Amino acid sequence: MKNTSSRNEEIFDILLQNALIERYADEAEKFCRPADKAELSEKFEKRAGKIKRSVNREERIRSRLKAARNTVILLAVIMGAAFGAFLTQPNVYAAVGSVIRKVFDTHDSYMYEKTTDGNSILFDYGFSDNHTLNIDNEHHTYSEFMKNGVTYHYYEGEREYDWNLLHWSEGDYIYSICMQLSRDEIIKIADKNTY
Repeated sequence: MKNTSSRNEEIFDILLQNALIERYADEAEKFCRPADKAELSEKFEKRAGKIKRSVNREERIRSRLKAARNTVILLAVIMGAAFGAFLTQPNVYAAVGSVIRKVFDTHDSYMYEKTTDGNSILFDYGFSDNHTLNIDNEHHTYSEFMKNGVTYHYYEGEREYDWNLLHWSEGDYIYSICMQLSRDEIIKIADKNTY
């Protein structure tokens, strides 16, 4: 009888296993079967389409604005570089300086510095209002003289490496020349650079 009972259990196990496999297969088929398309109202469809078009329009506007901004930045960089290159030409620089003097007549100033053979020349001029001059009074001696109706202020450096400075004003302009040359040589340069 034991034999029959163990066979019955085996048959029961096989039947149970097959039943479970069938059940899982049915459920898997139901799960994988495409769902029926839901019927949406016409009002809902219109609203969804309107939202979709609005989102697309905003994205297009944002992308066009970004492209326009990048184009403007690129053009500004190119124009700035071109303007800077043109300013290296003396005639263009002088013309721009002239326009700036006409537009901003109280902020005119020009500074030129040249170094040759270890010697430097600094020439500076500008409108005399709001002009500041810094002199090391402990290491320079001051003298004043007149030439052709113009009062010159001369500061001579006492140490070997100090610069000598000639400073004067004519009309609304103030001038300064700073270099390591003698007083007479600086005065010659000043005579040639008076406007």
